[in-house]
Amino acid sequence: MNDTIESIEGSLGITLDMGLAGALVAVVIMALGFIRTAVPSFPSRWVPLITWVLCSLLYPLVLNEWSRESIIAGLICGVIATGTHSGVRKTVDPEHKVDKKLSEVSTRARQAFGKSSQTNR
Repeated sequence: MNDTIESIEGSLGITLDMGLAGALVAVVIMALGFIRTAVPSFPSRWVPLITWVLCSLLYPLVLNEWSRESIIAGLICGVIATGTHSGVRKTVDPEHKVDKKLSEVSTRARQAFGKSSQTNR
């Protein structure tokens, strides 16, 4: 008997490829983490929506099967990515020290950029 789960079929008849889902979740979490670090002023409230839409488009694209089921499976991957990121972030940084530090760095960069652009005029 094989102990690994290669795919899960839900009650709606949607089959979720676990290998692809795991890879997609990891890539989306890393991509959004990069965006969040590169653009500290990026509004956090849009991250779940962007994640869901991105996964809903990437899953069928990688699977090369554009159907209602594959889009819903992608949406499920987006929900998994959002929940995983939230859980890990609250476990690793429960007091949001990283977010506060990013905010401070962003403020300093804006101040420095503002001062340098004013002196160049």
